[in-house]
Amino acid sequence: MNARVNGSDDLLELEVRELWMRILRRNDVGLDEDFFDAGGDSITAVQMLVELETLAGRPYPQSELAGLTVRRIAAVLKAHMPEQSSCLTPVRAPRDAQGELDAADVWSRLRAVRRMARALHERAQDCITHAGGASGVPFFFCHGDFQARGVYAHRLAALLPQEQPVYLLHPQREPTPGTTVEELAQRYMEEIRRIVPGMPVILGGYCNGGYVAWHLAHLLRARGVDVLGVFLVETPSFNARALLRAAASLLRGAPPLQELGTRAVRSLYRHGGRQFAARLYEAARLRLLGPRQPSTAPSWWTFVRGMSARYVPPLIDVDVYCFLAEEESRAETEPSRWAPLARSVTEITVPGSHLSAVIAHRHAVAGAFAEAIGDALARHSLIGERVRPRRSRSPAARTARAG
Repeated sequence: MNARVNGSDDLLELEVRELWMRILRRNDVGLDEDFFDAGGDSITAVQMLVELETLAGRPYPQSELAGLTVRRIAAVLKAHMPEQSSCLTPVRAPRDAQGELDAADVWSRLRAVRRMARALHERAQDCITHAGGASGVPFFFCHGDFQARGVYAHRLAALLPQEQPVYLLHPQREPTPGTTVEELAQRYMEEIRRIVPGMPVILGGYCNGGYVAWHLAHLLRARGVDVLGVFLVETPSFNARALLRAAASLLRGAPPLQELGTRAVRSLYRHGGRQFAARLYEAARLRLLGPRQPSTAPSWWTFVRGMSARYVPPLIDVDVYCFLAEEESRAETEPSRWAPLARSVTEITVPGSHLSAVIAHRHAVAGAFAEAIGDALARHSLIGERVRPRRSRSPAARTARAG
């Protein structure tokens, strides 16, 4: 959950950095490196700005063209995000644009980006209540990116099959401290029931968004909605442990103590008894003897940390698919911990790390999503018969674990 790529844990910074590396044909770009010093010219700058327009949904401000660095561009895009009229965004790019997005010719890619931008804009203007007429079971994805409203998820969703309806779920504004997983799931449920009443759905979430997807499945099932699957992408599974669930439930009436107790139990699992005691002693010593230092944690991280620590996942009669990054330790995301709480748990390995999986390896993740959606549909169509996925050594290898 704290994984970093080249000094950043900001998904939008990593998205812009990946864009630069692709345009400049470099293997690495510094977060504070000037675009033109990095090898850019007027042609590649135009292409970069057009692709940024697609990412952000509006032109890059001309007043901010000085000092083009990855870090500054990400900050400008966040500051100029358009207002959200809904917590749900439909996303889809035209299929014929996907191949040209990776073309070697700059102008082919530029035309593809422009066409994709127009298509996404037109799709967003359509009346969302027509969503129920789309073919395929709708896939609702809680992207978990409260800083930039899931910009990375637009590119990821666009790689799914064209007939697959995809919707991103996010708060209309940055959640206030104290907002809970349950509150976010309740907001999303009301929107889903409004646009696809009575339809079966597939839910998914990345990192902390996986908790929201889990609780959303709980709420929808309680109202008789068929949830064909819940996709957990690099979602920590500590909250499914019996001891941690008991501690969180016991302290539910005192949120600060609940968060502190849950984080303590999680740290004990992660570091072991001896190291946990040493870290606890050092924290207490600094608290008692050292000068009080104001917290430097960004507001979004404080919110996510508190929201995640306080969540106690309920039982759900749904098939769960855990997408795990192969470069990460399974200590935080071990899928077997979810097994007692779900109908079944299927493990799917994807390339990359916690952060790079959904940026640099989005094609592999989208392919794994498409395969899992097909499996979820097959399971749903075979009433009374369980379908066990085949074992594979591919990057999208899956090992079924019965719940």
